[in-house]
Amino acid sequence: QTKAGTSDTKVAKNPLAIAGDRVIPSVTHVFTSDQQLYVLFQAYAPPGSDPTKLRAGLVLYRGGVKSSETQLIEPAEIDNATHTVSFRLTMPLDKLPVGRYTVQAVTIEPGGGLSAFQRAFFALRGPVKAEPAAVVKPSSE
Repeated sequence: QTKAGTSDTKVAKNPLAIAGDRVIPSVTHVFTSDQQLYVLFQAYAPPGSDPTKLRAGLVLYRGGVKSSETQLIEPAEIDNATHTVSFRLTMPLDKLPVGRYTVQAVTIEPGGGLSAFQRAFFALRGPVKAEPAAVVKPSSE
């Protein structure tokens, strides 16, 4: 893999490779209620800050109104060389109503003056029901 800029700069670690598994992003941003929403993001720790104190969570909005949120979690990984903090969050979607959502990833320093957020959008639909197999009767011709 290469970073933007030069063709000879290599990425030392793929952030989408986790414990031997590879995360595949949803390019459609459409999920079903029988799935879980997995969010992986990185934040840059400002110089002089303590990245171990940063916390992150998700807030879901539907129609401009907050509908759900996760608890704040500790960083999953801290890379002191790049000053990045990685967070991995999971949210079950089975209790949410079908519709369009704004998901806001929030990073804060509790008791401090640091905070940041990023928003994305997704649609939630009902579970996909398996269609029963069609029964084909032999013709009597």
